[in-house]
Amino acid sequence: MNWCINPDCSKPYNTEDTRFCQACGSELLLAERYRVIGLLSDKGAFGKTYEVLDHNSDQKSNHNTLKVLKVLTDYQSRAVELFEQEPWVLSQLNHPGIPKSEGTFIFSCRNNEINLHCMVLEYIEGLDLEEYQHQHKKHPIDETLALEWLSQLVKILHVVHQKHFFHRDKGDHLPVEQICWYDAVEFCARVSQKTGRTYRLPSEVEWEYACRAGITTKFYFGQTITTNLANYDGHQTDTDGSQPKGIFREKTTTVGSFQVANAFGLYDMHGNVWEWCADHWHENHQGAPSDGSAWLSKNEDRDRLLRGGSWLNSSGYCHSDYRNFNAPDVTYISFGFRVVCDLI
Repeated sequence: MNWCINPDCSKPYNTEDTRFCQACGSELLLAERYRVIGLLSDKGAFGKTYEVLDHNSDQKSNHNTLKVLKVLTDYQSRAVELFEQEPWVLSQLNHPGIPKSEGTFIFSCRNNEINLHCMVLEYIEGLDLEEYQHQHKKHPIDETLALEWLSQLVKILHVVHQKHFFHRDKGDHLPVEQICWYDAVEFCARVSQKTGRTYRLPSEVEWEYACRAGITTKFYFGQTITTNLANYDGHQTDTDGSQPKGIFREKTTTVGSFQVANAFGLYDMHGNVWEWCADHWHENHQGAPSDGSAWLSKNEDRDRLLRGGSWLNSSGYCHSDYRNFNAPDVTYISFGFRVVCDLI
């Protein structure tokens, strides 16, 4: 079966021997070599992903190589700019789990003024999580297998972050929520054991340092926050009445969806979910360790720190210096966490 990638096509499915789409007339052999044979995903916020055959890949053996085609559906100039940069970014990364790109091309649909930005990628064999769950009838994933997948993901992210690149696809990448402090610590311990690297919760000092990224204002983007910059309850009045009102989304948003990172490249430090810190709760910083490490007490069950505010709170709770706390065994709809990986 041949697929038509015209977003306005009413019947994108065509027979194998067709050169032009029978519904809209668009070309089916893209860039004179790629024939789309199936849809892999239409859930990305920036575009769709297809499975294609490359008819020029091995002309001597008359063998068509399976590849991946990404088609951008966000036509904003910034999205196009990032899309065009992606082949170069991928060329700087060397990991078997990161596909190589063959570059981009423009595809013009019949009877459509929109030019589609397309990118061809190496095809990496495997199932996505949804397919895996479907094949296994949504049975719980074995813990050992889940940790193995997580270990592979962490190693890929390490390669990406070493080059100072950051993943910006919005998709369905929601933050983890309804997590108690003990669960967050156990997660870090298991990942550390699996990867051989030390993952942990940040100390309160580390969290605020990472949030501020060198600034002294209420938020890492200045003194004013709006619901176009972060996810919080814009219907509530700020504690000091200094912030404008906005919308209330009533849920978490995908990580990095506001596309506003601080100077360290970190997203969503204000709002979305409260983030657990390693420290026990203290009323103030008098007597805290001077080296930035977590301030711990002898009573392990004592309340633990939460920072950053959440989607459920007003902007006043999202200030860089606002401190909150709760019992370490409490799970709540707006409680999540962010991890630190020690370099040595």
